[in-house]
Amino acid sequence: MNRRNFLLNFLIGVLSFIFGYKVGNSNIKSDILSEELTEKVNFVSVKSYSNKKVLIANGYDWSPAIEQAIKDASVTKKKLVLHADEDMYITRPIVPNQSTKIVGFGKYNSTIKLVGAIKGIDLSSDVNKTGVEISSINIVGDKALGQIGIDANYLVNGSTIKDVRIANVEIGLRIKKCWYSSFSEIFIQGCLNYGIHVISASPTEQVNAISFKSIYIQDCKNCVFLDGVNVAAAVKFDSCTFEQSRKTAVVSNSFSPLTFDNCYFESNYMDGSTTDTLVWGTPIDVKITGTAIRNIVRFVGCYFARKNDFLESTQKAGIYLGADIKATYESCQFVCNTSNYIDSNIYSISQYPAEIRSCQEDGYAKTMYRGK
Repeated sequence: MNRRNFLLNFLIGVLSFIFGYKVGNSNIKSDILSEELTEKVNFVSVKSYSNKKVLIANGYDWSPAIEQAIKDASVTKKKLVLHADEDMYITRPIVPNQSTKIVGFGKYNSTIKLVGAIKGIDLSSDVNKTGVEISSINIVGDKALGQIGIDANYLVNGSTIKDVRIANVEIGLRIKKCWYSSFSEIFIQGCLNYGIHVISASPTEQVNAISFKSIYIQDCKNCVFLDGVNVAAAVKFDSCTFEQSRKTAVVSNSFSPLTFDNCYFESNYMDGSTTDTLVWGTPIDVKITGTAIRNIVRFVGCYFARKNDFLESTQKAGIYLGADIKATYESCQFVCNTSNYIDSNIYSISQYPAEIRSCQEDGYAKTMYRGK
């Protein structure tokens, strides 16, 4: 072995030890490390800009540091690692560009704290955003009106938000004009209004083909509010939890087909125990209206656990179905600690009778289904 090859192999051995890269005994060229090494250094760390943070009352305002890091990450087309060894307060929203990837060290480790009525991450511009990624961060507000955890507009074609925690804001996640995008492993807690607010505002701003998987929403006015001026299509909730909402947990207007697979509803409509008397139109868990011609709604393998301490009422319903809705319930379970306490698990004014297959009750309601 000549001196040049010896030095090359020695260098590869050192780098392999450092980066965990394993190289076989075939012909070795120096560029075989490029993909692995590029991936390992393909990021911009906000910690490198800590000299730009500004002292404020609660700690340090990281807004100037994050803004410069985003600019540099955009120019070099690298991921932004949004993590510091302290809570990062911001006084201005974080505004990524149309393809920025922002990652942290986990939704309980990389914490952004909002100061004032601002958005945590602002993706609300009307620019097409393809392949955006927001992951592994924690966004915490102070329950100021106007605070939004993530405002996502025009996320398309593979964009994703995952492994994120959002707490103590007015709206956790707002979504508009979005299709072929996914939202997963998101924990939203303590919102003044909506945990997730999805708006399908017009034929040119509609929401289609998006999925929510392993979303946990607790202690919000409504866990989910689907607001469709224009009918939105193919929205799916998979293995999601909706818990301790103050009003109806999930409200949907003009969204269809709409699917809930293996979702868990528990102890919702907390205000029904203190200030609100329940009527058919204010159900505990789900209210669906306005589905128009695309009128299919499906619940498969869902679990509904209701409280038994509501104010006196004879119209306590778990689910409300509006006109024209074709609803299917399959392998669902309806639970209440007190038999004959809930007046109807499902209340419907639709001319289409709901299909109920292989569902069970534990603590029977007065009726499983009331409607046509």
